[in-house]
Amino acid sequence: MNYVMSIDAGTGSVRAVIFDELGNEIAIASQEWVHLSEDGVDGSMSFDYTKNWGYVKSCIKRAINISNINPRDIKAITSSSMREGIVLYDK
Repeated sequence: MNYVMSIDAGTGSVRAVIFDELGNEIAIASQEWVHLSEDGVDGSMSFDYTKNWGYVKSCIKRAINISNINPRDIKAITSSSMREGIVLYDK
């Protein structure tokens, strides 16, 4: 069977969810995170991309482990984030 992984980076946490071809949720892993404020800027949020990228990778690994599937069977990955743009780069 083939699977799809969805990664959702929200304001309060990141989630990695694996679905089967029928849309059934197979596994989910999540991690809360905190955004730091910028000095002198009331209400601001600074995204700690180095620390939070570690959380994203951890969620992906945990979802795969929970699902007990072969990662090669994940045929597509989707992503969403805090209503902002996301740019992906390859090697």
